Amino acid sequence: MSNSSGATQPERQLTLQQMRIFKGAVECKNFTRAAQALSLTQPAVTQQVQAMEKIFGRPLFAGRGAAQVTPIGAAVYERVCRILAEVRELDEVAADPDLLAVSTVNVAGDTTFGTYVLPRAVAGFQNETTRVRVKMAVAPGSSIRERLLRREADVGISGHVWNDDRIGSVPLLENELSCFCAPSHPLSRRNRVRLEDLARRVLLVQASKSGSSTTVTRLSRDRDVNLDPAMEINDNEARKRAAIEGLGVAVLSSYAVRAEVGAGLLVPLPAEGFPLRRTWYSVWLRHLSLGPSAEAFRQYLCSGVWL
Repeated sequence: MSNSSGATQPERQLTLQQMRIFKGAVECKNFTRAAQALSLTQPAVTQQVQAMEKIFGRPLFAGRGAAQVTPIGAAVYERVCRILAEVRELDEVAADPDLLAVSTVNVAGDTTFGTYVLPRAVAGFQNETTRVRVKMAVAPGSSIRERLLRREADVGISGHVWNDDRIGSVPLLENELSCFCAPSHPLSRRNRVRLEDLARRVLLVQASKSGSSTTVTRLSRDRDVNLDPAMEINDNEARKRAAIEGLGVAVLSSYAVRAEVGAGLLVPLPAEGFPLRRTWYSVWLRHLSLGPSAEAFRQYLCSGVWL
């Protein structure tokens, strides 16, 4: 049977292998790199993508070298990710049939929330129910939306909100960013630290496109003080270690340094303009109804009883 464009209906011929190859080509943005990642030859990847294009009757990529998806290709990619996510879950059930009696909720938290806050929320939720298995993932905040769209996450937590009608969001928790340094640092003995004082010291922040770095830049602009970071260190643990070793003043979430402050390895600085406040949001796909377990976890997360 053919559709109006003469293409074969996708469900009759589309294979899981073709979907995996197509997903790899989209994510690698290059057929050759996709072939290497999938342990295939480049002609094999090209052949399978062409077979999918024949099925849909439209080009899925705008080019063959640097593989850029067409609008129809982007729509196919979103749905392929959902299908493959369901297949992975089905494989898990096949390996362990007892999982049929247990619901799975996939949760993705941005780097800071996922590392320092989410485990506590998940532990509290798991203590209340044994019929739901929560799988956690930690990812850059900018990638949380893609994880939702690819159905790799049911619920996300991010400091980003997007101008995207497909994504629902509600404020979840305030994230305070403060300045921290080693007890031996010259500024640690000040009762008040001016921004001008910080500007003359080594400032350790995340990379320039991160949410916290953007917040520091906004403070710098609003106060007309040049707070250009001396070091951009994306990893929270590396930034903490650099501050502990006396390399400079680190801008960190208060949630990320509880252990170090408690142990006396870091001290908070009473810096002008700090703490900077950002908000973490609970995010999900609007057009898909969350299952009972995912909705129960989202409501538990938003209740704050686990804090």
